[in-house]
Amino acid sequence: YLYGNHEARLAKYLDDRAAEIKHITHPAGQKALCLDTILGLDQLEVQSVDYPKPYWLWNKIEVEHGRTVRGGGGATAARVVSVNEHSVIYGHIHRQEIAHRTVDTPQGKRELLAGSPGCLCRVDGFVPGSDRPDWQQGVGILSLVDGQDEHLDLIRIQNGKAVLGNMLLVGRDYAPELVEATGAKALLPRE
Repeated sequence: YLYGNHEARLAKYLDDRAAEIKHITHPAGQKALCLDTILGLDQLEVQSVDYPKPYWLWNKIEVEHGRTVRGGGGATAARVVSVNEHSVIYGHIHRQEIAHRTVDTPQGKRELLAGSPGCLCRVDGFVPGSDRPDWQQGVGILSLVDGQDEHLDLIRIQNGKAVLGNMLLVGRDYAPELVEATGAKALLPRE
């Protein structure tokens, strides 16, 4: 689980406004008021990476939450690929985009990529930050071919549907069931 700027808000809040309780520990010894504990990541055997630290995949591709933001589709990817000497996968911007660059190395030409797979949050303006967001839902499949060539395939999700190869994948809205189970009415669309 790669923490981002939103996950960092809990630690910042505790540091800035509730320092007297930030060291409360769980009976098992870990901090009670940290996301790893709250989300039960240890029990799920999920490794977390603190923001803004990156995670290195295959010791060659930087996976980060991201801090670079440029306006307009593709602009952030173009910037990220232009300033790095390795491939970078990032989030933060909630858009789908990808850019490529070829560089010369002692071993010959190498192709780099920078890309964002999009987001899995609502893109209808419900999520705070923008009432008309230029966001796209999606996921990415990152592959390493022959141990050296990186490929990022972006899979777009539109109106709950995605195409993977020749398959149409159709999602369904679980919000009513989640609201019934948890009482969290904020999951329902605004009226």
